[in-house]
Amino acid sequence: YSLPGNALNISSRQLVPIASTKLFGLQYAGHYSLVQRLLTLPMSYMSASLSKVYWQTSSEELRLEGNSKSTFLSTISKLILISTLFFGGLYFFVEDLFALIFGEEWRLSGTYARILLPAYFCAFIVSPLSITLDLYEEQKISLVWQFFVFVTIGAVLYLTMKNSYSFTYFLSLIKWATILQYMVLLAIIIRVVFTSGNVTSSNINN
Repeated sequence: YSLPGNALNISSRQLVPIASTKLFGLQYAGHYSLVQRLLTLPMSYMSASLSKVYWQTSSEELRLEGNSKSTFLSTISKLILISTLFFGGLYFFVEDLFALIFGEEWRLSGTYARILLPAYFCAFIVSPLSITLDLYEEQKISLVWQFFVFVTIGAVLYLTMKNSYSFTYFLSLIKWATILQYMVLLAIIIRVVFTSGNVTSSNINN
């Protein structure tokens, strides 16, 4: 299930930049691309580091206790705190940050970034926890979720084309679609952690 899941993930990530160019032109696509690079790259790096630690501690707890509930609760509490402090603070000066780094002409990118910050807030909390599905051998569920992401993004693009939404409204739809996606994923992870039986030793060691 990993290969089709990765393919869907890549396709979903590429849909928005490509479609924004087609729907709104290169100028707006440039703003979106800048926002994506500035927010996604550092977040991905931090998320990957946190995810690695989460995997190690969860595996150890599974080996000793037969479940990873304590590690999950501890980790999500820390992620919520970090995300609240970082994105909550960023919300108030993100426009000035873009203008300072890239020039005043890119302040508008900061405005668009502010619209999307709640989505990044949710993604930062849930993304490091997504490897829980691998730990519990629930790759099929992960694939279904990736398909759900692809469908919701496709729905946003369809509605935008059909109704000729503005770029700002389009970003708002992307924001709410992303929040929905990660809330669904979090609900799935919680269900897996608190209702699944013990995993095999091979899962814990891999």
